[in-house]
Amino acid sequence: MSVRRYGAKASVARSALGAAAIIGLALLAGCTDSTTITLPPVTTQAPDSPYNQDRKTGVPEGEAVGISLTKITVRRNGDTDRVEYQFTGDAIPGWTVQYVSQPVQNGTNQPFPVAGRWILEVLIREAPNPFGTTAPPYSGPDTLTSPEAKSIAEVRYSTVDRQVTQSFIGLNADQPVFRVTSLENPTRIIVDIGA
Repeated sequence: MSVRRYGAKASVARSALGAAAIIGLALLAGCTDSTTITLPPVTTQAPDSPYNQDRKTGVPEGEAVGISLTKITVRRNGDTDRVEYQFTGDAIPGWTVQYVSQPVQNGTNQPFPVAGRWILEVLIREAPNPFGTTAPPYSGPDTLTSPEAKSIAEVRYSTVDRQVTQSFIGLNADQPVFRVTSLENPTRIIVDIGA
């Protein structure tokens, strides 16, 4: 009767692999801290976001409480179209700007009519405030246009719900690139849209 030894080669291979692992660990244990890997810091708000089609977000400064939207402007700015949202106060609010397939009004969950082939939703947030705010409501026009803007069909102010100001930018172009910046004196969130 012959006996086959299927495991002999596998056993040798496992032993060699185990020895290599032990040697590797021993070498790592002898390493010093002479090589340091520094990772870049994680940030959620950049002063200037890049021009692309990605969702953009910014974190509100802690003092951005009780702010209110005072003015929206639409204009051509060099090679881009620009929408400026001006606020009371000195602190920069947070924001989220993103493409949406269907504009829906905050607080109602109802479709919100906006002219354009593509729609950017603009959400501008106050800092968290456990006491609520009594900032005056926006009293400017609900719909804005500009004859000099090439990509923008219209800008629609929607609502303020739970300290979040909502607006939509209707675009004539197919998902153009955009960026979001903030400025002070006066406090503004700016959305620049490439042509």
